[in-house]
Amino acid sequence: MWMDVRWGFVLTAFALLAAPSSLHAQSNEPGGGPVRDGDSSPFEAISTPASGAPGHDVRAPSSVAVPLTGEINLDGTLDEAIWQSAPAITGFHQKEPVEGVAPTQMTEVRIVYDGETLYVGARMFDDEPDEIVGRLVRRDGDSESDRLTIRFDTFLDHLGETQFWVNPRGVRGDAFGPGGSDVDESWDPVWEVRTQIDDLGWTAELAIPFSQLRFPQGVDQEWGLQIERLIKRTN
Repeated sequence: MWMDVRWGFVLTAFALLAAPSSLHAQSNEPGGGPVRDGDSSPFEAISTPASGAPGHDVRAPSSVAVPLTGEINLDGTLDEAIWQSAPAITGFHQKEPVEGVAPTQMTEVRIVYDGETLYVGARMFDDEPDEIVGRLVRRDGDSESDRLTIRFDTFLDHLGETQFWVNPRGVRGDAFGPGGSDVDESWDPVWEVRTQIDDLGWTAELAIPFSQLRFPQGVDQEWGLQIERLIKRTN
């Protein structure tokens, strides 16, 4: 199975902001790729025009998610070869304290997949790793920490939202808000994440089963994506 996935992304955060974009997934093998049917913040976002509308492709940068070769040992170290070869989502811009300028720290996010799981590998560079804030709280709790948040708009309708977030200590949270409804933070899907703090900053490795996501039926998939990084000490 092979899927060519174009990602569009927005990073809206206290420290970083990326330009909006969208995700496209396509399998080259008949019947390949995950298929699902459609029934089952305090942060300000920059909205991308709807898919097909004038200006969407201009304002929606894209990246490529690649099929997984080999296996991923989910430990947060990002030492598998796939994390070196998969293209990185970069080009982020700051949202606060100064909107639109270059970020104070680099961030790289890569997305790969197999027939059952979507994997996200993220490297949050930090030139002061001893100042990274990561506090231990319960799942979905406000940890007052650095944080990475991944939000999917799986139907690309600019209404729904499925979000997963993690702090440097591996505390995770998630929420679901289909079709423009309020986001439900009591939603607790089954997914895993591991993190590491090192001399370069911190990393996160997420494994999200497709079975926990709702998206349109079909081999070709086009999703919206928003990536947000919060650097607590800069706020």
